[in-house]
Amino acid sequence: MPTRRGQLLLGGALLVGITGRILGVVELYVVAIGLGVLVGLAWAAVRLAPLQIGVQRTVTPRAVRVGDEAVVKLRVQNRAHRPTPPLSCTDNVDNGRRRARFLLSPVPAESTVVATYRTAPTRRGLAPLGPLVVDVADPFGLAQRSVVVGAASTMPVSPPEELVALPETGPGTDPRALGLWRDLTGRRGEEFFALRPYVDGDDLRLVHWASVAKTDTLIVRQDEIPQQGWMTVVADLRRPIHSADSLEEVLAAAASLLASAAADGRFFRFVSTGRVDTGFGDGRPHLDLVRTELARASTTPPEGFAWLRAVLARTGASATVTLTTTRAPVGDLRMLAASAARAGTRVVRFPVAGAQPGSGTADDDRVGTMLADRETLTVPPGARFSAVWGANVAARPARAGDGAGR
Repeated sequence: MPTRRGQLLLGGALLVGITGRILGVVELYVVAIGLGVLVGLAWAAVRLAPLQIGVQRTVTPRAVRVGDEAVVKLRVQNRAHRPTPPLSCTDNVDNGRRRARFLLSPVPAESTVVATYRTAPTRRGLAPLGPLVVDVADPFGLAQRSVVVGAASTMPVSPPEELVALPETGPGTDPRALGLWRDLTGRRGEEFFALRPYVDGDDLRLVHWASVAKTDTLIVRQDEIPQQGWMTVVADLRRPIHSADSLEEVLAAAASLLASAAADGRFFRFVSTGRVDTGFGDGRPHLDLVRTELARASTTPPEGFAWLRAVLARTGASATVTLTTTRAPVGDLRMLAASAARAGTRVVRFPVAGAQPGSGTADDDRVGTMLADRETLTVPPGARFSAVWGANVAARPARAGDGAGR
């Protein structure tokens, strides 16, 4: 379609033609026709320009944190047998609230060029990117054609993180811990630790046949598990107990704990009432997976708590930090803290206004008589989780650095 410049030129051609008609000057007719033909040729050139374009979008890092910078790379492919004209490209960011604009010189036939831009998301979630809009204009800027290229994609934006102190955790006494450690690392225990009765899931190759012959009971050899901590972070995301602010606070606290576990070289896992269980892992790839799940997280129906209860019953040797709110019923808190005998287990409550008297929610007095202070932690309104956690949890400080650097 004609650009504003083209529309003005068409208006000028019409005005010159009318003037020529009034004054009877033939030359003005010629000028008016010439201007109109110029705009028509520009429109035809734009319409016939080869635009068989494909685009592939990648984002680095895989899951960017709020406030951090992400690099978006666009691979633009010309699938036509002729070069493209110069291209003016616009990529929509965050549902069109922002736009990345850049120019591409003519792309050779059947070739690919790469364009990059940077963006710093300000909100957690799945931030929409695209689709890419390509504008083609004639050399005079009289006509323009806009084409939507490719599909929109999303960029996972995880909550902001702070490195925090972590509770002391060991491998515990759960016999399943050794098998899980082997699965994750591909290594065996370093030294003989003890003999113990066989439990379901044990490797039959570890059966100690000499002891079996003496006791007539299946006995297995347990090797020593290296002292690498195991940590599970649980997010209670049930819709009735959350406000918009408390949801973001819970997810930001989960992100801080998990990033600190990665920085400290521990195995870590994220579980939520949204039926999310990442399983145990360590290092940057597993942290990226966890960050993606945190970016996707939203409030969940109350039924997710029954699934969560079943998962926590199988947690085994892992220390567990459960993040919930002051609207959580007392009975649910009692269940969450039932495993608090394991070292490092905590229940953290974030404040939510609006709990009604007699609703069964957990006020401070009832929680104080039900659970020990070392097992539960209530974050006061307006306080930072990292400050309250660091002041109330006896812990070994995490090493400096971010888990992303692993």
